[in-house]
Amino acid sequence: REDLCGGVGQNPSCSVSKPGEKLQETFDLCKCKQRLLYQILTLIFSGEFISQCGNRYHVFDNRKKNDRTQVRELMKKIDNMMKENGGGCYTNDMLLQAEIDIKKDIKRIMEAGQDKIRRERDALERRSERDKKKIDKLTEKKRQLQKQQLEDELSTLKRSIKADIERISDLQQQLEKKREEIEKHQQEINKRQQEINKQINKIKESTQIGEDTTGVNK
Repeated sequence: REDLCGGVGQNPSCSVSKPGEKLQETFDLCKCKQRLLYQILTLIFSGEFISQCGNRYHVFDNRKKNDRTQVRELMKKIDNMMKENGGGCYTNDMLLQAEIDIKKDIKRIMEAGQDKIRRERDALERRSERDKKKIDKLTEKKRQLQKQQLEDELSTLKRSIKADIERISDLQQQLEKKREEIEKHQQEINKRQQEINKQINKIKESTQIGEDTTGVNK
């Protein structure tokens, strides 16, 4: 298994099984025994597993207990397999190398995971910073709007006060003009009254003189 022995564990591997006696009748009916055997073993085992063993497999027929050719064929396959791998089998050094490879894979996976977490964290920090700037901008905009609203209200109030002052000033001017007109009219009335009084006095004086003259003549 690659997950247990690492990548080096695939080369010196061979799948050995013992269903041969059950498959003998099928083999006798087929000329392509090796191909059929491979297909049947693919159904029995995972195709991936046999592929990882370099498509090497060997089947024992337990009914032929005295047939040593089965063992010799297995030993021959083992010898060929060892030659393909430099004449060695799965040693402690290979096990150590497999352990090193597994540790490297674990380290690589952990580093990849850490890189992913770091990228996600950086992305979250950037998004948080953008959101913070957006909030600050909206807060400032709100403050500016409130300030502008207050300024508009103050300006409206000032215009209203100015209009009231102008209205009051206009009313005062009208009142002053009215007062002057009343005073002028009063002066005219007084002047007319004085003239009337003078005429009355003249009439009285002339009447008195006439009466005095009449009494003297008597």
